Formats: sequence, C-alpha cells, structure tokens
Amino acid sequence: MQQRIHTIDYFRGLMALSVMLYHFFSWSVGVPESDSLLGRLGIYAVSSFYIVSGISLYLVYRNSRWGWREIKSFGLKRFLRLSPVYWLATALMVVLYSLGNNSYEPDWFNIFENLFLVFGLYNPDGYIPVGGWSIGNEFSFYVFFSLLMLSLNKRWVFASLMIFGLLSYGVFCFFILSSDKSLAQQWGDYINPLNQVFLFFSGVVAAWLKERYYSPGKKGAFIIACAAIFVFVFYPASGDKINIVTGWARFVFTSTCLAVCFSLLCMPNLSLKWLSKPLGFLGDRSYTIYMLHGASFLYFDKYVAPSLGIGRPEEKLVFLLFGLAPFVLLISFFVYRYLEVPFIQLGRKLSVTYTERKANKGPASAGWF
Repeated sequence: MQQRIHTIDYFRGLMALSVMLYHFFSWSVGVPESDSLLGRLGIYAVSSFYIVSGISLYLVYRNSRWGWREIKSFGLKRFLRLSPVYWLATALMVVLYSLGNNSYEPDWFNIFENLFLVFGLYNPDGYIPVGGWSIGNEFSFYVFFSLLMLSLNKRWVFASLMIFGLLSYGVFCFFILSSDKSLAQQWGDYINPLNQVFLFFSGVVAAWLKERYYSPGKKGAFIIACAAIFVFVFYPASGDKINIVTGWARFVFTSTCLAVCFSLLCMPNLSLKWLSKPLGFLGDRSYTIYMLHGASFLYFDKYVAPSLGIGRPEEKLVFLLFGLAPFVLLISFFVYRYLEVPFIQLGRKLSVTYTERKANKGPASAGWF
C-alpha cells in the first residue's frame, strides 16, 4: 500500500485555507491583485490542487491492473469521494438562493448535472457552489487519467497525451486568453478543462519521474522548494490576474507550483513538530473547507452581517477572519467525520478490484485533489 505523503496533505490544507482567505478578502475589501501573494495564491492554489491530484492518483493506481473493470472501480470510488460534500454545498447554495430571492427558480437540469459532476465535460461554467468549476474539471480529468493508465506501457500514447496537454495549455495562455481583457471577462475560457488538464498531467509525470528516474533527496528538495517559493513571491507581475495566467508568466508560475509539489513528494515525512497536527487537520478537511466556505459566506452576508450592523468593508473582513473562518473550520471537522469518511469507506468496499482483492487491501487514500 502506498504510504501517505504527509507533506502533500499539509500543502493541500494550506492551499484550501489560502483560497478561503482570498475569497474573504475579495468579498469584503476588494480582490487582491496579481502583485500580492494572496492574489497569486487565489489562482495557483487551485492549479496546485490539480498537480497534487495527478501525483496522488498515479501513486495509488500505478501498480493496478487497468482494464474496464478497473476503470469502473476507479470512477465509482472517485465519484463517492467527491460527490457527498459537493452535494451538500450545492444544496446549501440552492436553498440560500431561494430564501434570498423570491423570483429565483431552480434550474433542475443544472442541478442534475451538478449532482452527477458531469457539467465539467461540456459546460464548465455550469457549476453551482463557489469553486465548483474546479471539481467539474477534476472529474473530467479522470477520463484522461484512465487513458494515461491504460497507456503506461505504450510510450507513444503516453507521450502524445502529455504533448496534447502542453499544447492546449500554450494555446489558451498565448492565443485564447487575452491580456487586453480582465480575467473575469474571460472566466468561461479560463475554467475550460482543456486549459487546466496540463496541470493534472504534470503531476502524473512528476510522480512517474520521481519513482523511476530522479529524486533530489530531502536537502535538494528543500532547496528546490525554497527557490520556487522565492520566484513565486517575487516574480514581477501586477494589475489584473490575467497578467499571471497568460504568456510566459503563466509557465513561470506553473513551474514554481510544480517544483514545490515535486519537492514535497521527495520529503514525504518532514517533521514539523507542533505544526504537524494543525496542518494535518487542515489537510484532512481541505475539501470541506474549500467547498463550504462560499455557502457559509452567503449565509453570513444575507443574515448575520445585517443583524450585527456590519457594513463597512473593514468590519466585514475582521468578522470573516475571526468569526466565519473558525466557524468553517469547525463545521469541516464534523462534515469530514460524519460525511466524507463514511463515503470514502463505502467507495473502498464497493469498488474493490481483482488487484486489490489479491493484495487483500484497498489502495491508500488519494485525497480529493
């Protein structure tokens, strides 16, 4: 069984926390721009999720026997991992929309495609919960992952898929996305799965390379991570965030994210003493934090803030940071324990394949992203 990579878990938790903080700043005092660390994390935390997902899934499934039975098992397990919390987030958003707007009429087909997570395949901007677009993308990546695993012994197919991902990434950042318009104006193009799948592929390749060809060791990995973080923080870019998702800047920031993820992969059991428990808490509950902070804010903004007389942006930010953020962490504890974990266990029971039965154990958790 693949041993859990704790540093990746810690990183996933910190990235989920950074997305929540980015949104809290955006919804109160204004959207952080691309010259700020939070503005950059608001974009590349999700990009890092995709890289981590590619790494995790490759490590879990690389030794499995891949055929149609394995593909069905994989799809069921991943659906049961993602869907329960996504369903909860969707239901909360629909209820809050209905309560806050008497003229709101649910689009039942849109709700249906969200419940089955299929909107990412053909309608990536059809998501309902905040951040739901990335889950739609993630689910669509599983189709590509199945092809990747089927082609591991056919290098020309494997290489072709990698090249396809890289080319599509380049086409979007040099030709489809324009630096003359804001990212918000081009959001539908940005969240297209073909604009994101290279990130997932790069995670698969990073894990494959580390396992078969190269590992820098803990010291080397630490140096690589520090250098990548330095570039990520200080690379010159400013203004609207379109400036960090187009042109060569996007490849620079993508490379730094990939370097950090690869480094953490090479330092799986880094001892952080007293930080390990809180980081482990965030890592385990990162999916719930990511999916439910949007609905939590909507409830606060509609009902709590007016009743408390919170109106000024600075007041709202203080309450979000010191009131709502701890609340989201608290509910994430219960949702993880009573919703996520039972469905993870159910997925393992229902999707055990021949390879896993032979080993008499299921694969290690691949996390959520």
